[in-house]
Amino acid sequence: MFERARQLSNKAEVHYRDIIKLEASVTDSNWFRDLPNLVADHSDMVDSIEHNVSKAMDYVEVPAKDPV
Repeated sequence: MFERARQLSNKAEVHYRDIIKLEASVTDSNWFRDLPNLVADHSDMVDSIEHNVSKAMDYVEVPAKDPV
């Protein structure tokens, strides 16, 4: 009787781990599904950062020698 209970418990643990893996997989796929929307929503911010970095490069000079 205890052996049967142990077997059922082990089987339940295996199923539980499988469910956890499935949940993680669904979460990952939702993230990939939402990624295009996230990119579209934040494209203006990314463009602004790119623009500011580009403008900052106009004010940066190559040093004559290594400061170290």
